[in-house]
Amino acid sequence: MLTDIDWNAPGADLIRDDQRDDLKAFMSDLMWIEHVGARAFAGLALHAPTEELKEIYRYFHAEEQKHANAELALMKRWNLLEEGEIPCRV
Repeated sequence: MLTDIDWNAPGADLIRDDQRDDLKAFMSDLMWIEHVGARAFAGLALHAPTEELKEIYRYFHAEEQKHANAELALMKRWNLLEEGEIPCRV
């Protein structure tokens, strides 16, 4: 869980300035891939033919969204985002 992570622990200081742009781009892509995956599983759950399959899809939806949330939190932890910035790729 995100609450289990010590977000004030050392480590963010190890990111070099020359790594920031590439790391931000990579993490942005990764976060959005996880988020889109979560939404896909949520949609699949709505139309699953059995309760068991719905439950599996709901589980994967929750897991993928947890991953996206963790990646966003990590980007904030590493100071890769400005206050209120939403990660994106152009």
